[in-house]
Amino acid sequence: MVQIAGYLKTSLIEWPGKIAAVIFVPGCNFRCPFCHNSDLSDPQKQPKLTFFEEGEIFADLKKRQKWVDAIVVTGGEPTLQPELAGFLKELKKMGFLTMIETNGSKPETITRLLKDGLIDFVAMDYKGNFDNYQNFINVKCQMSNVKSSMELILKSGIGCEFRTTVVPGLHNEKILIQMAGEIRSLIENCKLKIVNYRWVLQNFRPTNCLDLRFSELKPFTSGELKQSLKIVQKIIPTAEIRGD
Repeated sequence: MVQIAGYLKTSLIEWPGKIAAVIFVPGCNFRCPFCHNSDLSDPQKQPKLTFFEEGEIFADLKKRQKWVDAIVVTGGEPTLQPELAGFLKELKKMGFLTMIETNGSKPETITRLLKDGLIDFVAMDYKGNFDNYQNFINVKCQMSNVKSSMELILKSGIGCEFRTTVVPGLHNEKILIQMAGEIRSLIENCKLKIVNYRWVLQNFRPTNCLDLRFSELKPFTSGELKQSLKIVQKIIPTAEIRGD
């Protein structure tokens, strides 16, 4: 069974253009200091969470099939859940479109889900420039896994987006330009002419941060974020801002 630590019955923003229900799973192998879902990512806080039974969720979704288009599984990190594939399969049987939000650390899981046709959309966190990725996630990480996941998603043919939370002190225009170049290089290396993807810049929210010091930071202004967007759109025209 998949552990379920949160359930949002209706969302209009997680999957633009779709009415979605959102399922939150606990546990994450990254320790991003700016994470605002610290209750899900911090093992010390997880015993205090309220968990839902799978059957309870399925029963509620069955009642709401007529007006809910899709189910988004987020976290935490969904690919750490051993029973994720079976859970998604049940959702597909019910007729829902499915999406996962992932940090890309488990390309082998993404490969299986894509191969079995269990996901219709992938949103992957793209934390920062590859050379300094550890600064953004606060753990050692095999960058080959992150890059492989990005390539898998780009090549999959399904809808996808990369999401970057833009954080003062961690991101600046120089780093965002480097990141835009990295996406462009991946597309060129994959020899892809048409890719159904977006790069979404999200403003940092100083609430419930994993590292409490980040709760004292002042987010970028809307104007600052829009200026950065103009610059990176010269490299990645599909870049956009969400929730500024």
